[in-house]
Amino acid sequence: MNLRALDRAQIKAALPRWFRGSAPTFSRKYDRRDCALLGDLRILDSGVVLHGALLELSCGGCSFRPASMFLLERMGEGVEIVTEHFSVEAVIRSTRPEAYGVQFKRELDTALVEEIIDNYPRPSRDGTWIPRR
Repeated sequence: MNLRALDRAQIKAALPRWFRGSAPTFSRKYDRRDCALLGDLRILDSGVVLHGALLELSCGGCSFRPASMFLLERMGEGVEIVTEHFSVEAVIRSTRPEAYGVQFKRELDTALVEEIIDNYPRPSRDGTWIPRR
């Protein structure tokens, strides 16, 4: 095989996956900020409502931890996040042991997110939650 005749893409495709390098890293448009905001996650297809808390929040999404002990794999499901401050349709993008990663279909207003972050508890170093003010 003449390697000089191949272009870079062909050479890279011929290499074993572990040798090609890592996949591109994921980056968010908005940084998520820690908070503890009570809310509900309503699954649009079935109407099931999960009560829980938003543990992280940004203009583009949140981490939602249901009050139930176990998290079911729900990646790709359409949901609605409902809190006392906003209600927004969203999609579950990931299921992690600690929470669902949720992406909003429309962005929240930056001022609203800042107000929520400033007025709700944040985690301390020992794992407890302390008030912001």
